[in-house]
Amino acid sequence: MLDDIDTTRLKAALILGSIVLFTGIYLPQLGHGFVKDDFQWLADGRQSLAAMFTRTSGFYRPLVTLSFAFNRATSDLDPFVYGLTNFLLAAGCAFGVGALARTIGLTSSAAFVAAMMWAFNFHGVNMAILWISGRTASFLTLSSIVAALAFLRGHRALCLLALTAALLSKEEAVLLPFILFAWSVVWDGSTRSWWLFIPL
Repeated sequence: MLDDIDTTRLKAALILGSIVLFTGIYLPQLGHGFVKDDFQWLADGRQSLAAMFTRTSGFYRPLVTLSFAFNRATSDLDPFVYGLTNFLLAAGCAFGVGALARTIGLTSSAAFVAAMMWAFNFHGVNMAILWISGRTASFLTLSSIVAALAFLRGHRALCLLALTAALLSKEEAVLLPFILFAWSVVWDGSTRSWWLFIPL
């Protein structure tokens, strides 16, 4: 009994420590201005809602453009709010990776390690947080994780919604229905998941 309590406390301390470390690394770096591709996204965020879904300045990513419009409407050009949005998206992705790991059967400890490997992968995560335009990757990742979770848990409508969100976030999402379909074939031999291709 005492060992179980000690293990629970250790896990809680590791989770809390990781959240504090993640926040301590990135939060002080937010809000130092806009660079490079950020300016085009800021301009695109001023379009009408219809234009966001019908016009493109090089990339068709209306969900991301909509998020920039929301930032602009709520905080004008305060770079900290734009950075905070990216930070929250990245944190959501880390929690999602852990939830997905648990859903496929990994232990809670293994799921924690998976989430931390994603969160502390400085090669990609720092750009997704610190470059305002990097939020496209976080939108794609979060939508893809939600789609995978919904698919594995049998929530077809949510899966289709998340697949659509991924496709409206970044073009790499065109592979996601194929990945999930292959997943179902390998796991249970089922080819009845043709509906995954509807959002394409």
